[in-house]
Amino acid sequence: MKKTLLVFGGVVLAAAVIFQIKGASRVEPEVQPAPLKTVLPAEIAGWTAIDQPIADTAEMQRAVGELLNYDDAILRSYRRGGQQFDVYAAYWRPGKMSERLVAGHSPDVCWVAAGWSMIAKDAPGAPPALGAWAPAGGQYRVFRDGRGAMRWVVFWHVAGDRRIEYGQGVPPWWAVFSDLRKRGFAQRSSQYFVRVSANVPWEELNGDDGFRAVLRDLKTLLE
Repeated sequence: MKKTLLVFGGVVLAAAVIFQIKGASRVEPEVQPAPLKTVLPAEIAGWTAIDQPIADTAEMQRAVGELLNYDDAILRSYRRGGQQFDVYAAYWRPGKMSERLVAGHSPDVCWVAAGWSMIAKDAPGAPPALGAWAPAGGQYRVFRDGRGAMRWVVFWHVAGDRRIEYGQGVPPWWAVFSDLRKRGFAQRSSQYFVRVSANVPWEELNGDDGFRAVLRDLKTLLE
């Protein structure tokens, strides 16, 4: 019995490796995207826009010793008085980075590792949808740090024409088989990961024309 299980386990592991290799060998043709710094507005009325080093993000701080390996990225902060919202966006060409590695640097992983506590996750009472001007499929979170500072977060992970959902966290290794069933061997698409975070609830920003303009630009990018 043990021998049979070992043989079966070996076959499953070998199949997973083969599927991953074949998936990596089939990439979608790339349509050259516009630079991210030109997609987001550099100025919006009433706000000061500041581009910050990507290395300051929790994603990169956690990635010491490894590379996110993106082809383009931006972290732009918009500030007005005591209000602030940040847009972090990264792009990977087809075949450059696996979906699971990108998922491993989501706020669910990196922010928690950086000392933040997730206190709401797509649950009743979490921030409402941001309206028709925002990209569809946003995944909402609320985080709090050790000093009590709050951050309201929404993010999107898009691979080709598919949205990657994080309802169950980062997919397990065996999800490669369900991926194969859904998409065959063509699994290496271009990817975008976009995160918007704010130091105030979305209700305080929803009616602002500048904030809506940023969301509309993100919608153009992701849909």
